[in-house]
Amino acid sequence: MVRYEVTLNVKKDIESGFEIWLEKHVKEMLTFKGFVRASIHKDLCSNNNISIITVNYILINITYLKLYFNSKSEKMRQDGIDNFPHGFTASRKIYDDEVEVNL
Repeated sequence: MVRYEVTLNVKKDIESGFEIWLEKHVKEMLTFKGFVRASIHKDLCSNNNISIITVNYILINITYLKLYFNSKSEKMRQDGIDNFPHGFTASRKIYDDEVEVNL
């Protein structure tokens, strides 16, 4: 499995509308081949002006993520920019989630 993590810094004045849009966005992402599940996490330590929201997508393997990058990512990213042109920034990371640790 591969985890694709998107961290969003969202201005507080658009936060509620952004969260509604984000839920729809994540549901659409889960329709793409290889995407298994997703979770949305809101940082409880965000400051007064910015909310930090992290979305974790789990994919079957890196091949499906590359397919997404090559065929769908530009459209999906542009949708957020079109809806909230000056309201957020995004950063992305990719993790190999193959290792399981039992504590």
